[in-house]
Amino acid sequence: MQKNIFLFFIILHSLYILAFSDNKYECDIVEGAKSFKILKETKYNLIFNAINDGNYVIIFPDYFQILEATGELHEDVDIIKESYSLVYTQKFVKGNYVILNYPLSHLIKEDTILKIRIEKTDADFKFKTIAYPILFTMAVNDCQKPTYIVAFNEDKTNNYNTYVGKVHSGEFIASYRTTEFDPDYPLDKDFKEFSLSNAVSFGSLSVNIIKLKCKEPGIISIYFQKWDFFGFTKDVDLGLSRYELIINAQFSDFQLPANAYIQIFNLVGNTSIDLTRIGGKRYDNDFYTKIYLSSNYLNGNYEIPVSNLTETAITLKIFNVGESTAKIAKEKENIFALKNKIIIIPLKIITDKKYIKISSSKNNFYWDYHYSQVDDSNYLPSLSYRTKHYQRGRFAFIDNPYKYTKLQTNYYMFISVIHYNDEGAIFNYEYVNEKRENDNRESDNGESNNEENDINTKDIWFWIIVAAIAIVIIILILGVVICCCFCGKKRNESIININEQNIDKLVE
Repeated sequence: MQKNIFLFFIILHSLYILAFSDNKYECDIVEGAKSFKILKETKYNLIFNAINDGNYVIIFPDYFQILEATGELHEDVDIIKESYSLVYTQKFVKGNYVILNYPLSHLIKEDTILKIRIEKTDADFKFKTIAYPILFTMAVNDCQKPTYIVAFNEDKTNNYNTYVGKVHSGEFIASYRTTEFDPDYPLDKDFKEFSLSNAVSFGSLSVNIIKLKCKEPGIISIYFQKWDFFGFTKDVDLGLSRYELIINAQFSDFQLPANAYIQIFNLVGNTSIDLTRIGGKRYDNDFYTKIYLSSNYLNGNYEIPVSNLTETAITLKIFNVGESTAKIAKEKENIFALKNKIIIIPLKIITDKKYIKISSSKNNFYWDYHYSQVDDSNYLPSLSYRTKHYQRGRFAFIDNPYKYTKLQTNYYMFISVIHYNDEGAIFNYEYVNEKRENDNRESDNGESNNEENDINTKDIWFWIIVAAIAIVIIILILGVVICCCFCGKKRNESIININEQNIDKLVE
């Protein structure tokens, strides 16, 4: 109920902004460049209305926040947890709309003209481009259209985005845009092919655009790093190094004694990591290891030398302290999970099933692919907002990585699941060949289904009441405004009449 009250006030606030704020623009979703005047230190709500059916993309030169949208939304759009991006795409139906808040990353210091581009396209896009490092794993199974990945390079004078991809299965062609994004020209302009297995630095462009297309469908991991950096005690991180360095590791934030589970993947080049100061060994290749950290490690810095065995190295690092609390799921068995608790699905080498179907008793959850050198869940990274896929509704159909024939890596594959509903949720998974959202969960004499129907009915009535109250409040506000204007007018007329009478008396 508290959540509903909170949402009620959010709705009232949004309605007030939309009804009374002048800081907004409305625009029809039509192909071409669009311009908006943006005043300094002012944020705007930009409302885009679909006047035709079709798949459109809206491209900005800087970040915006997605506030509200209707229709069939992209999988990366998670308005509940706040979605930020440089691009917005959707399969629009006439009458759909989207509201974007801009500017986001900083307030404009002087009056300027915002110029964006709208295109009708069949391409796919990824929205996960606001944090560094950028890292996620996805399936690409439609080789008739490209997937664009867009990243913003804010500090383009000294630090450039560096990109690498790791192909697990399939075959891909990658290219990047060599010129600055210009709203007056189509998105697909001035692209140059590059090898996914090499590190590519994009230089001083403000907006970096990767175009990825498959020759054979498969699974691929995407990585962006901006600075020469190699963190160690973060749960999952991307290291980019072009020279030898010493990492000063601290463990005061952890509960010791405990085991540390460390896993390293050399994505580009090769890195030598020396863990002897914390009870480990020196490693010159991909590795995983378990190290016991006693309570003596709570104080002090511990040097970890890192040196490149090649000119440039990009390393994926996973570092966990303590035993995993994630629940391990079994196929077709119900598993209960509280808010913010992870479920791990170890994937079997099953080649004749297309999808892993995940069912939930609650709407809205998140999932992610993981790969590992070992089948121990202690070595898996946590679910990060930088990596996870958002699933609207109660069912997800995730591509089975083992259905693809051209395997490029030999890792253990996992899917992790998490939800943020206030109440616990029941999950179930199975291997299937068709996307059918039938609910096979058992209920006790229909009580669970009836309870869920009762909840849905209550929710419907709640939102009807909220809408009615909101309309009444808007009418009251408008009435007060009109009344104030009317009373003010009458008061002015009275003052004028009194003044005229006084003047007449003076004249007599």
